[in-house]
Amino acid sequence: MILRGLERLAGSALILLLGAFALIFVAIVYQGIAALIPPPLVVLSLDDGEVVSGLLLRETDTNLELLLEIRAAKPEWRSINRQRIIASERPSQACILNASDGRMRLQTHCVGSTSEWSISYPNSGGTAALARWWQAAKDFLIAPVRPDGQGGIGSALVSTMVLVLLMTLLVVPFGIGVALYLAEYAGDTGLTRAIRLTVANLAAVPPVVFGLFGLGLLVHVFGSQIDQWLFSERLPSPTFATGGLLWASVVLALLTLPVVVVACEQGFRRVPHRLREASLALGATHTETVLRVLLPAARPALLTALILAVARASAEVAPLLLVGAVRYAAQLPVSSEPPFVHLERPFMHLGYRVLDLATSSAGGHYALQQAFACALVLLLLVLGLNGTAIIARLRLRARYRDLG
Repeated sequence: MILRGLERLAGSALILLLGAFALIFVAIVYQGIAALIPPPLVVLSLDDGEVVSGLLLRETDTNLELLLEIRAAKPEWRSINRQRIIASERPSQACILNASDGRMRLQTHCVGSTSEWSISYPNSGGTAALARWWQAAKDFLIAPVRPDGQGGIGSALVSTMVLVLLMTLLVVPFGIGVALYLAEYAGDTGLTRAIRLTVANLAAVPPVVFGLFGLGLLVHVFGSQIDQWLFSERLPSPTFATGGLLWASVVLALLTLPVVVVACEQGFRRVPHRLREASLALGATHTETVLRVLLPAARPALLTALILAVARASAEVAPLLLVGAVRYAAQLPVSSEPPFVHLERPFMHLGYRVLDLATSSAGGHYALQQAFACALVLLLLVLGLNGTAIIARLRLRARYRDLG
């Protein structure tokens, strides 16, 4: 009776967790898509005779929040009480005036030179509205972040992809090597048990501790030594003695190492022993058996380990805040000039971008909407990678079932 009660309790808890995750996912998807819908232009006539026009960003029971203009890269907001509004209309045409002093002002009538303004139709529906949403989505994904924190996620998306690629190049060879040693060469010794215990403990360490390790040892110790040996002419300005792409990649590699080691070791152990015995019976050495039989047979497991590591690294934020992630980076960590990948540069990250937008007080509700859109991109990226890992795992099981 007690066992059945515990099983029912566990099943109910699992259902509640899955329901909560589904609600969170639906909320992020809805808010993320809604954040890219161009807000309507409204013209309000107030009780004192003033006429105000702007983009309606938020509407509550008591107030309307309008974006009036952008001056010196800073948006100008205004909250208007509903009781002051005498009349309101939504014109079909709106102009964005790009003044010579850097201001961007909204107009309902296109006054001035045609080279100074662009026309948009924020209030029209149908296919035009869908085309505007698609254009806004592309701009959001491609446009770089501006110094004021506004703009798209192009820089953060590129930097995140480069960071994950470097992390993969570091963790995959080392992780496969450790797993291969544990599965094929080490045997059941005290050293093997100590290595497995260390890997298990690394998996339980909070990510921010890895960030502190990277900041204290990698940046301040190794980075300072590299600057003294290779970049002494730049001192006291640091090159590698500060957070950057290299140290962030190493920290993420250490963070994801337990995932790669465990998944690869399990994949090696699940390869049928008769494949090894057949290879050895045909005259192959143990090294040739490992390279030509074991590694190809465990390829789906290696792919699963890789994707799981990439999925976790894509969503980590806490350790990166200590080893190079910044709110705004003037340059990308990659360029068309040698050495093409600049390991010493600070970088932007999608996770940090979500955190910055969600806690920003300057952008108000608009910044929160942008945070949901950025979170949607990050969530789809992680879910896609995890889905690929599940497919690879299913193929792995089917392959071993056929061999067995």
